Amino acid sequence: MGFTRLAVLAWIAALGGCGDGSGMTPIGDGPDQSGVTPPMLPAEAAAPVLTPCRSGWRVVSNPAEPEDMLCEPWPETGHVDCTGAEAHFAGEAGCARIGPACPPGDWSDSLPAGATIVYVRAGAPAGGDGSLAAPFSTIGDATDVAPRGAVIALSKGIFEEAVVLPRGLTLWGACVAETILSSSSESETVAVVTAAAPEARVRAVTIRGDRPGIVAPVLGTTIDIEDVLVDGAFAMGLAAYDGGRLTARNVVVRNTRVRRSDGHAGWGVTAYGGGSIEASRVVSESNRDFAAVVGGAGSRLTLTDAVIRGTEPAADGTQGAGLVALDGALAFVTGAVIERNRLTGIVVSNGSHAEVADVVVRETTPDMAMTAGIGVYVDTGSSLVLRRAFVGRNQGRGVFALGTLEVEDVVVADQLSPGPAETLPFGFGIYADLGASVTGRRVLVSGTLGINVSVLGDAVVELQDVTSLDARFIDVGPELAGVTGFGVVVFGPATFRGTRVRLEGNAIHSAGSRNTGAMLELTDLVVRDNGIPGRSGGAAVILSDGGAARIERALLERNASLGLHLQAGGMGVVSDLTVRDMMSGGDLRLGLCVTVSDGSTLQASRVHLERCRLAAVAAFGSVARFDDLGVIDTLDEECAGTGGCPENGVGLGAYGSSSVEVTRFFVQQSAVCGIQVATDGAMDLHVGTVSHNPIGANVQVAGFDLARLSDRVAYSDNGTNLDSVGLPVPDATYDDLGVP
Repeated sequence: MGFTRLAVLAWIAALGGCGDGSGMTPIGDGPDQSGVTPPMLPAEAAAPVLTPCRSGWRVVSNPAEPEDMLCEPWPETGHVDCTGAEAHFAGEAGCARIGPACPPGDWSDSLPAGATIVYVRAGAPAGGDGSLAAPFSTIGDATDVAPRGAVIALSKGIFEEAVVLPRGLTLWGACVAETILSSSSESETVAVVTAAAPEARVRAVTIRGDRPGIVAPVLGTTIDIEDVLVDGAFAMGLAAYDGGRLTARNVVVRNTRVRRSDGHAGWGVTAYGGGSIEASRVVSESNRDFAAVVGGAGSRLTLTDAVIRGTEPAADGTQGAGLVALDGALAFVTGAVIERNRLTGIVVSNGSHAEVADVVVRETTPDMAMTAGIGVYVDTGSSLVLRRAFVGRNQGRGVFALGTLEVEDVVVADQLSPGPAETLPFGFGIYADLGASVTGRRVLVSGTLGINVSVLGDAVVELQDVTSLDARFIDVGPELAGVTGFGVVVFGPATFRGTRVRLEGNAIHSAGSRNTGAMLELTDLVVRDNGIPGRSGGAAVILSDGGAARIERALLERNASLGLHLQAGGMGVVSDLTVRDMMSGGDLRLGLCVTVSDGSTLQASRVHLERCRLAAVAAFGSVARFDDLGVIDTLDEECAGTGGCPENGVGLGAYGSSSVEVTRFFVQQSAVCGIQVATDGAMDLHVGTVSHNPIGANVQVAGFDLARLSDRVAYSDNGTNLDSVGLPVPDATYDDLGVP
């Protein structure tokens, strides 16, 4: 087509003849790959290490990676909803009593020896003196006369009064189940128990009533709490503010109610205005608005072995968060399960800083406004250090970063869509936006119904040893289908830098860079089993609409539809790339290793392409440059075997005004032809071999200078070295389900 017989003969003569005894010096009996530097293979990503687990937590296998271990705080039978003076603490088999068992008598059997004891009995007659024989009838009577450091022993029964503890006094109940402090006199600010001096203490009681539970309200007040249940308090369960300090052990706060004045608060554990709370073996469950909150510069919250669970929204249907740090506060959490909260599991906002380790954050659901269910949220200007964490099954986003996030040994798994497919159709594993900075190592993101890792809005994500597995596709129609089933995607302007990156089993695209300013920087990249075999669309790596990538040492294997794909001005610089064992997509079509189209540019060195389908390299209206390129065993599309498409299988193809230049190469054992130039494409080959193909070169461009394919290039052992017949060419249009 378009060639005279003389031109063809002249080109063959310039090559030295055909490989059938026509004068060309044979290369040898087998494929010759000498002179081409092969690519280096990438190092594999290391897995997150979440073990050893906290005491009592179970070591369980990660379903996404069965050889990797996770830490589970609940027994195989799961969490138990406990009532009364019991709670299910993390790492324990089920409901456990809060504090010691109730004694047979009226007062605790554990009152400290040597202490001054002042006795109070519920229902005692007035006029007592605080002795065992004549106890006071009210706690107020005891606090009026008890000397500094005395212990006020409370009997079993209900004490209907608000208590102020001066002079370092201690309230000591008989047991949590049977010593109850309550106040039916409503107040949003004055607590059932208030520390009025340093070194106040509360032991073995239940607090309830229409007031906050226990507070340290001003600088210089401290209160230490042990074996206490705060149930159904008003506005706040435990609080330290304006410089007050509260410490707690073996404490449960549940069912805190919102303020009547504005329908908010209902907080379980609260430190603000310079207050400080340090609590261990603590449960904050079924509270409203916030389960544990610290707010304001100088405020500090430290939790160890905590359960933060089941927080419900405020009266207006908003919030319901688990752990919250606001307005320049500090939070430090070690060993926590934060689950089944609303809107957010962990929030760090307004210039706050938090450090969280050995934590499970899961099953966060949207608030009543259906905005999202976010496992971990870091706001602009705030920072979070997250270590040894499992973030799973949140209904919207697993990790949402707008500020500074440092991660180490983190698993983010199975995030769900936040709402109906028509309006809120997909979720995110890690989502970084608005200038966020995310750094760290050993991160696994898997099973998101949508996108495992999304980076946009000038955010920079830089991770070592990162794995993205099994991002799931949700079919919500053509308008939204292209944004689900992604491993890692960057929307410009933004950057993702990954070292030792493994992307496996993602439904549509494993890695994508879209829009001007989007940059993927990947070193030691492995992409396996990407796409849905038999379904149209999908690329192992896709660069689109001006998106760019720099990739060093990459292995792309067993992917469906497309391997490395550049379109619409995508830009790539790649070295040490291996692509092999491509699979067909929808209608048994595609399976190309490298495609460059629509004004895109690719510079690649040390590239090996093996067992591609349709074409190993196909360029359409673009520019591609290769140094040290090996192509072997390019196969037909699978549909060719069923008669659904023509026979094909091209090693290197240039089409549609594209320009392809290759230096030091071999192209061997293609199903149809080694080289194809058609539809105004152009190609320049230097220093290489084209061998063991049915057709060495198929040129369908009128007037093409055949010498451009023969600069120190040997054609050997091909059925025909040159052919100008109009063979089918790959289609430049791919159904990629929207591209990122």
